[in-house]
Amino acid sequence: MRVADTTYATGIRKLGAIVGDDTQTGCNVVLNPGTLLGRGVIVYPNTSVRGFHEAGSILKLRQQIDVVIRD
Repeated sequence: MRVADTTYATGIRKLGAIVGDDTQTGCNVVLNPGTLLGRGVIVYPNTSVRGFHEAGSILKLRQQIDVVIRD
């Protein structure tokens, strides 16, 4: 597992997600393999998360919808 510039040996072949205490995830959240969420992280609905996120982080999906008027 890699956090910042440090690699940690887990001793296992596959690693799911590690979720800290008091972390909240919304509906349809995807925690990809190797995800590490610190304590008290909030993940908004419909977000796909990977990597390390420190304690107290808030993760939101930001999308832009382009509207085009047809002729």
